[in-house]
This record gives sequence, structure tokens and C-alpha cells, in this order.
Amino acid sequence: MSSIFGLFGTKKKENKEEVREKCLESIQNLKLKISEMEEKISFFETKKNNQNEIAKEKLKKGDKLGAKKSLAAKKQYDQQIKIHDGAMMMMEEQMMMLQNAESLKDVFRTVTDANNAIKNATTGMKVEDLDKIKDDMEVKNNFLLNKVKHEIIFFDKNQF
Repeated sequence: MSSIFGLFGTKKKENKEEVREKCLESIQNLKLKISEMEEKISFFETKKNNQNEIAKEKLKKGDKLGAKKSLAAKKQYDQQIKIHDGAMMMMEEQMMMLQNAESLKDVFRTVTDANNAIKNATTGMKVEDLDKIKDDMEVKNNFLLNKVKHEIIFFDKNQF
């Protein structure tokens, strides 16, 4: 029966590492996809600007229908840019949330470790022990204070 509990405990620890690795992997994948999305947006912006130039040229030649088609294509590229920009913003938001979650998890681990260290440091301490330490410190402080006063008085007498 105890071997079953040991298996569950081990599985849980491995699962935490898997989750951390998956989280870091997701962050990397999001960074890659955001970079790809920026390239696509740049491509669509170039195409949009080209359509604008084509429309101007067609107007100069008197081809109003061709200019309209070019402006319609420009509008479609504009819509594609908006769609990709929205997707990119969503991925950036997701990446920030994952990074924040990892950061908070690290903070939680640090606080937990510090709490355990405090528990270990204070194990076996009692209020009576603190009172005894306080009394000992008072005695030592009084001793040092008297010694310093004596030396000051001795110094003053020797000075004259």
C-alpha cells in the first residue's frame, strides 16, 4: 500500500516539471508565431502599398475600372492586416500571461522555501527561551555599560 502512495508522489513531481517545460515551450512557440505574424503583416503592407501605386498608375492611364479593382484589393489587404494584427496581439497577451504565471510560480516557490527555512530555524524554540535570551542580553548590556562607565571615569581621573 505504501508503494502506491510513493508512486503518486513521484508522479506529481514529474508532472510539475512537465508543466514547466510545456509552459516554456509554449512561450517559445508563441514568440516564433508572433515573429511569423509580423513577417506576414509586413508582406501584406507591401502588397497594399503596391496596390495603391498600381491604382495611381491606372488612373494616369485612364483605366478607372482597373484602379477600382486595385483599391478593392488594397482594402482586402488592409482587412488581412487587421486580422493578423489582432491574432498577433492575442498571442502576445497569451505569452505575457504565461510569463507572469511562471514568474508568480517562482515567487511562490521562493516564499515557500523561505517559510520552510523559518520553520526549521525556529523548531524547538519556546517563548520561555526568548525570555531567557532577553534576560541574558540585559545582563550582558548592563555589564558592558558599567564597564564603559568605569573606563570613562578612570579616563577622566587620569586626564587631570
